[in-house]
Amino acid sequence: MSSQTQVQETKLWYRRPAKRWLQALPVGNGRIGAMVHGEINREVIQLNEDTVWTRGLKDRNNPDAPNTIQEVRRLLKEGRLEEAHDIADMGLMGVSRRQPPYQTLGELNLLFPSHREGEASDYLRELDLATGIVKVTYCINDTV
Repeated sequence: MSSQTQVQETKLWYRRPAKRWLQALPVGNGRIGAMVHGEINREVIQLNEDTVWTRGLKDRNNPDAPNTIQEVRRLLKEGRLEEAHDIADMGLMGVSRRQPPYQTLGELNLLFPSHREGEASDYLRELDLATGIVKVTYCINDTV
């Protein structure tokens, strides 16, 4: 397998901007992140940070986890996978089971008034999973 093939296998790519939030490309490190939409005349980057919750910070560590992990390991060694899964689901998941949603930290809008969607060609929006880098490229009037 060539290095070019390996590079291509780590990329998600799209030929048009995201129409909805779920189609935007995520970037971040687990604590801070963003969703990149890839629009042509107005780039929308929705920002997030882990302390912006509907109910503030909460310790969700399960106090049963240390004892549960021993039981799960024993069941796995015995080949009792389904039982191990059920016990892990009960004793290793965070408490409470329902996690409050993030609130949006903000939205960064970059305006490009001279860029017209109908004038853009060769549009590509991509996320490289190996590097975590999002790129949006297109051509307008022979300029990339």
